[in-house]
Amino acid sequence: SLHDALPIYSEVAKRRAKDRAFANGQRPVDPYLKTELFRTKEEAQRAYPEEYMYHAAEVDHTVPVERVFEMFKNDPFLTNEDIRDIVNCDENLTVISAKLNNVKRSRTNQELVADKEYRESKGVNLGHEEEEKLVSDGSETFNALAQKGQRKRKQQELELSHEAGMAGAQYAGVTGLTMSGINNVTALLNGEKSAEEAIADRSEEHTSELQSPI
Repeated sequence: SLHDALPIYSEVAKRRAKDRAFANGQRPVDPYLKTELFRTKEEAQRAYPEEYMYHAAEVDHTVPVERVFEMFKNDPFLTNEDIRDIVNCDENLTVISAKLNNVKRSRTNQELVADKEYRESKGVNLGHEEEEKLVSDGSETFNALAQKGQRKRKQQELELSHEAGMAGAQYAGVTGLTMSGINNVTALLNGEKSAEEAIADRSEEHTSELQSPI
């Protein structure tokens, strides 16, 4: 399908998210590990040579790209660009540490929290409060993306409905012209109108129809 061929991952969107996080000299913090973040790995290495991965900033899709794609790929009202916009919207992009991002990979926040043994084997230890925040953020983001999809679907439905209405109105106009013409011919054949009267009546009707708004 067309959706299958869509490159829905956007480096441009991720770069913009990082720009916002570091705007005006800000120094963001990983919202879950609470570690100070640097824009590049090189900067993080200079500041924290041994643990730079905990301090190098990366941008994570809170709801993984694959999950968003699965949510919407079979929706006939959403275009490829619609799905791309939802995947890479601001709400779905979070600046976190490279360490957490590498451990999370294509997992949802909920899946990451649930697999504590895996997390801790990779050096990611979270307190109860941080686990709750991950789950809460994941749920809120999922709901926000679902609502975006619904709004885009309604917009597409309205546009299609409008186009169908315009086409229907044009068809109705053509049908009206045709039926009026048939009535005039019938009246002519039945002797109810002369040829001159039928032509004059049809001319007046045609002028009136052209002036009437659809």
